[in-house]
Amino acid sequence: MKTLQTILILALVLLLAACGGTAAPANSQGAAGDPSVAAKGFVDAAFTGGDVTPFVCQAAGVEQLKEGFEMLAASFTQANATIDTTALTYTVSDQTDTSANVTVGGTLKVTVASVAQDIPMTDASMVVPVKKEGDAWKVCG
Repeated sequence: MKTLQTILILALVLLLAACGGTAAPANSQGAAGDPSVAAKGFVDAAFTGGDVTPFVCQAAGVEQLKEGFEMLAASFTQANATIDTTALTYTVSDQTDTSANVTVGGTLKVTVASVAQDIPMTDASMVVPVKKEGDAWKVCG
C-alpha cells in the first residue's frame, strides 16, 4: 500500500508540475472569491476522474492535463481503487490580488480491494499555485 501512496502523490505532483505550457481554450468557470476552492475542485476532480477543465487556467495546457488525469483515473479503475478527498485541507498563503499558493494537507483515504488506508498529505507538502483569471481563481503552475 505504501507503493500506491507514493504513486498517487507523485502522479498528482507531476501533473501539477506540467501546468506550464501551451495555451488552452478559454473557460469561464473556476472558483470566485477563495483560491482554496479552485485547488479543492482541481484535486477532487483529479482523484475522482472528474473534469479538471473548469479549475485550470488558460496557460496551463488543459488538454495535456486532462489526458494525464484520464490516465490517472484509468489506473485507479484498473486497480479497483477509490479515493476519498473529504478529509483534505486547503490552506492559502502568499495571496495577492492575482495569485496565491494553496497547501494541501490532511488525509487522503485510498481503498483498494476493500482495504482502506489513510495517507497523510503532510508527507507530500503539496502546494498548488493558483492565479486569478477574470473573476475566477484557477490552478496555474
